[in-house]
Amino acid sequence: MFVNTSKLFWNANKFVPFRIYFIELIAGAQLIFLGFLFMSFTGITFILLNEFLPSLYINDFKVVEIAASLLIIAALFQLSDGIQAVGLGVLKGLTDVKIPMAITLFAYWIIALPIGYILGFYFEMNIIGIWLGL
Repeated sequence: MFVNTSKLFWNANKFVPFRIYFIELIAGAQLIFLGFLFMSFTGITFILLNEFLPSLYINDFKVVEIAASLLIIAALFQLSDGIQAVGLGVLKGLTDVKIPMAITLFAYWIIALPIGYILGFYFEMNIIGIWLGL
């Protein structure tokens, strides 16, 4: 007895792109999580060693004090910058280069640069305001 099974799987290929997309989504989320873990480690290191690291390079107390306060801000910046770098890398790995470029242009030139300028110069927060803008 002969049974034609080709009609049973006629619509099966419609689920393959969803399955591949779901696997890529899981892999991207895992990469972002690993980036978050690594950047958390570096951020915690910056916070815990915020006075020791600058003192390795210079002995002037005032400069070490300024650098220590900037390292605390840089620790917070590590998290956001690391997550966005990995996220944009995931999008580039999926051969999507237009959206990451638009996101980066908008985030840095439209949001971060004006906020950093306003905080740094108008509110006279100097270098700390510029870093907070980023």
